[in-house]
Amino acid sequence: MKRYLVSLLSVLFLFALPASGQQSETMRINADRVNLRRAPSVDSGIVRALAKGTLVTVVSRDGNWVKVQLQGQTATGWVRSDLLVAVPTASAPPPPAQPSAPSGQGQRNLVAPPPPPPPPVAPPAARRVDPPRPPKPPKAPSAPGNSSYRGGFTVFGGITSFTGVVTPAPGFTLENASGFMGGIGIVKHIGGPVGIEIDGAYVQKGSAETVSGTKFTEHDNYAQGALLLRPAFGSGAVRVFLLGGGEVGYLLGCKFATTGTGPAGTCTIDTQAVSRIDYGLLVGGGVSFGPLAVQVRYDLGIANLSKTAGVTAKNKGLMVLGSLIL
Repeated sequence: MKRYLVSLLSVLFLFALPASGQQSETMRINADRVNLRRAPSVDSGIVRALAKGTLVTVVSRDGNWVKVQLQGQTATGWVRSDLLVAVPTASAPPPPAQPSAPSGQGQRNLVAPPPPPPPPVAPPAARRVDPPRPPKPPKAPSAPGNSSYRGGFTVFGGITSFTGVVTPAPGFTLENASGFMGGIGIVKHIGGPVGIEIDGAYVQKGSAETVSGTKFTEHDNYAQGALLLRPAFGSGAVRVFLLGGGEVGYLLGCKFATTGTGPAGTCTIDTQAVSRIDYGLLVGGGVSFGPLAVQVRYDLGIANLSKTAGVTAKNKGLMVLGSLIL
């Protein structure tokens, strides 16, 4: 009777041992270039593309989507369940046999029977495969997305050709005055094909006139700021962009140049007759070749620069520029 009682206690002792901790579920990518997405939707952003055979650990599930973590990394994301296959987990080895309890004096030691074998690992359940979604119609025109719209710090410079528009017309003909423009700015993507450009520049405006064989050229030097919409179209390194917005400038000073046989002139700013503030519309466009671009801008002045009653004077001009986005 004692021998059977000892055997029963040994078996109960073995079954009372704590079970090992449950391992996390491991799965494997079962297709080429599977997208790891930020949310459980095919419209969600892509974290990265995963190669076939990549091992991942299941974090949670949401319908036909599984949230996974890349093994050995902190990156997580969502993958459709039909693109995953379960990796069987090796079962834990059985615990070592425990020594039998000591028997009474003059009796043999008893060996406890081995524990029952572990249950077989169940094969992965069959998963429902969703039919492929119909492709979305192509967009027209082709517009760059967040990853392809080039933005950043920009520098630009080039030549200008300005003249004045005076009403009523003066007794002489105003001609174009060539000058220089240079500045810096920021190009920022705001969504789809559209971005904005904020500029600060030094601009030479003005006009010229020819009297008795002598050409008098007045360069009006402005510090100018501009806020422009900048939509861009196309794909690849070569893109076409448009510019449109407003500008405002402050007259810093002027310079008078004489070409010909006449006497040299002088230039002074009479704030009683001339306004230092100029503003207007800027429109244009260009072509970019990677970070480099060639562009043309047209500046149509709106502000009346004359303080003389009954007289209006406005600037208008063309600018041909080269630019670089850093």
